[in-house]
Amino acid sequence: MKERRYKKEFRTVTRVDPRTGRERSELEYTGVYYRFPASSPTARERAVRLAPWIALFWLAALLYLKTANATGRFMAALVPMLAALIPGFYALLGLFALLCAPARLTVVDRENGPGRLTRAALGCGIFAGIAAVGALVCLTTGGTWRVAWHEFGLIVLADAAMWRAFAVARRDYRDLKKL
Repeated sequence: MKERRYKKEFRTVTRVDPRTGRERSELEYTGVYYRFPASSPTARERAVRLAPWIALFWLAALLYLKTANATGRFMAALVPMLAALIPGFYALLGLFALLCAPARLTVVDRENGPGRLTRAALGCGIFAGIAAVGALVCLTTGGTWRVAWHEFGLIVLADAAMWRAFAVARRDYRDLKKL
C-alpha cells in the first residue's frame, strides 16, 4: 500500500484479542467504496474482456523482439519497443488485480485495478507508437520494406492492441460509482 497517498483513507484501531488478551493494532478502511453499476459486467468479466488485448500486445511485442532484424539495429524503433514492455508488465499486474477485485472496491483496489490498467495501456500505446514511427523511418530510409515489412506490422499490431485496451480500461474506470 502506498502509505502516504492513502493515509487519510485508513485509521488505526486497537482491539483486544479475546483468546490471548493482547491488544492488536489494525488498519480500518474509512474511505469511499466504489462499485461497478449493477446492470454492467462484474470486475472479473471486465478483466476477461481486457485480457485478449493485453495478450495480443505481448504476443506481437515478443514476436517483434524475436524477429527484429532491420529495425532491431535502429535505436529509434528498438528502445521504445523495449520500454513498452515495462508498462506492459504493469498492465498484467492491473489485470490480475481486477480479476481478484472484490465487489466493493476501496480506493486502493480502484487504483491497482482499473486505474493501473488505464495508465499502463496508455504508456504502452505511446511507447509502441514511437517505436512504429521509428520503424517507419528506418524502413523508409533503408529501403528494406520487402525484407522487414512484418517488423513494422508487429509494432503496429502491438500499438493498436494497447490503444484498444486503453479505451476499454478507461471506460471501465469511468463506470465506477461511489457508494
